[in-house]
Amino acid sequence: MTTPVFSDTDLAAAIRREWSTALRQEGVTDDENFFAAGGNSLLAIAMVGRLSAVLGVRLPLRLVFDHQSVAELTPAVRQLVPSDGGTPR
Repeated sequence: MTTPVFSDTDLAAAIRREWSTALRQEGVTDDENFFAAGGNSLLAIAMVGRLSAVLGVRLPLRLVFDHQSVAELTPAVRQLVPSDGGTPR
């Protein structure tokens, strides 16, 4: 089974989509803090599980606690997810 490849734009969009789903909010901004916007550890667990499934890579839950906005989380996830070049950076 191959891991899906995501451009930077597609990766940010996937993270934003799962972020919005977890928070049950539309229009999540890239700088919005997950926990300040109503997120909690249980929602973070669910979000990371769904995002891992979408991206085809197991993401550590710690990423959400260390990178609490889409803008912060995207480059951290990029380190684990293949880009257009096919390999993680």
